[in-house]
Amino acid sequence: MREKSQVIFVIHTLAVGGAERQIAGIANYLADNDCDITICLLDNDKIEFEIRDNVKIVCLGESGKAEQPHTVEYFNSIHGVTSFSDKIKLKLYSPIKKAEYNEYCFLRNKYVLPLQQYLATRPDAVVITNMLFPNVIGLIALQNLPNKLVFFDSSSPEYGLTEDAPVLRLRKKYIDRADGAVFQTDFEKDYYNGRLKCNQYIIPNFLPIEKLPERFKGVRRKEIVSFCRLVEVKNIPLLFEAFSIFHEKHSDYTLTVYGDGPEYSNLSQLLKEKRLTDFISLKPAVVDVHYQIVDAAAFVSSSNREGLSNSMLEAMAIGLPSICTDCQGGGARMIIDKYKSGILVPCKNPKAMADAMCKIAEDEVLSEQLSKNGEVLRGDLSIESIGKMWQKVITETRRIKN
Repeated sequence: MREKSQVIFVIHTLAVGGAERQIAGIANYLADNDCDITICLLDNDKIEFEIRDNVKIVCLGESGKAEQPHTVEYFNSIHGVTSFSDKIKLKLYSPIKKAEYNEYCFLRNKYVLPLQQYLATRPDAVVITNMLFPNVIGLIALQNLPNKLVFFDSSSPEYGLTEDAPVLRLRKKYIDRADGAVFQTDFEKDYYNGRLKCNQYIIPNFLPIEKLPERFKGVRRKEIVSFCRLVEVKNIPLLFEAFSIFHEKHSDYTLTVYGDGPEYSNLSQLLKEKRLTDFISLKPAVVDVHYQIVDAAAFVSSSNREGLSNSMLEAMAIGLPSICTDCQGGGARMIIDKYKSGILVPCKNPKAMADAMCKIAEDEVLSEQLSKNGEVLRGDLSIESIGKMWQKVITETRRIKN
């Protein structure tokens, strides 16, 4: 009998976020398809996603001491401290070098050493890290361990950071430790500009097809919708402005935005200040959002940056005619076939976005075409299709000797 592949996913938490939801789903699929799967949590043990009983969860961080829907094991590690000699060295470093070393010491003492100690007990496992800091932590922790390492970069790699940011300098320093790399878009892959020596793969997000309604085939409601986490990068004020322009011509339409996040109160206040509340609504996120919006006229994403937007993919898969900014990260550009499966508009251009809304509102043939072609994603991005891509990564990854 063939021995199961051992795989350890390393992430901060299973509490929130699209990236965490993806890891949970991929872990479940692999566990059901001949892999021995562990999810290693760096920060806390809170779990808000469905995890199979055959997936092991290990927490290196603190216990929330709350009742869990899944059994969690806690690894007792010996945390490090910055030595006296290291502190002396810091005094001799340049400001940039000092900042990098301080970042290194913080990551080493809080995350790297505990992870290193745990992975030393699992030398045959393939380690898959996800997101910027877990990627860097994994690259450092595995320097002297035999495990194969695959890092998964699922966001715009440099967003919000300058090239001399300590964490980016550390990633550049240790990047050769990677034995494989997975990206969601070509934009993310191209960011590394050929610096990676390992096999590289483009794997998009999977869609939770079983939780999505079928495409609506009747007369659509005169409502534009959006749903996302309400953070600054989503640029919801742009959507408000664009819809206001559109509403001047199509006054019988409304806009509804569903979401939670730090910008909720600011956006609510903006609607009041601009006197837009008669035709624009901001509502908290709801679990059944897809069923509430499936018969809407269109979905719009106004982001300044997206790796591969889950809300965009889900909206297209349920047949919502979709408009997305051609933003940094390249996810929308990779998925949308212009005027066939969706409409791409320039970033930060409310008039272009309003014009796209008008095209959908005024052209039933275009609307139906976008709806039908978007639905194709249900097959292309099923967990079975995406899971097989991940199985290939695990099978093909070979240890690179540096």
